[in-house]
Amino acid sequence: MRSTHARFAQGEYGPELVRLMSDALESAWLQAQGAVRDAELGRLVMASAIIEQVDRGVTAHEELVATLCGCRPARSPRSPEL
Repeated sequence: MRSTHARFAQGEYGPELVRLMSDALESAWLQAQGAVRDAELGRLVMASAIIEQVDRGVTAHEELVATLCGCRPARSPRSPEL
């Protein structure tokens, strides 16, 4: 498996996907920042977790944030329960 750096450099993560990852990181950080002592380390760990989830095929903002915050994503009334 190639490194994350190589995948970014070769454009495997397109602009929309990078924006999704960035937005998910910011949303999760807003929820977690008060509980994290080392902001730089906390954001690095969160960013790595987002990349891992995206590499597994997760592309829903709510699901990425929920995974980082340890909660389930909110479901719309039309979404079936899993």
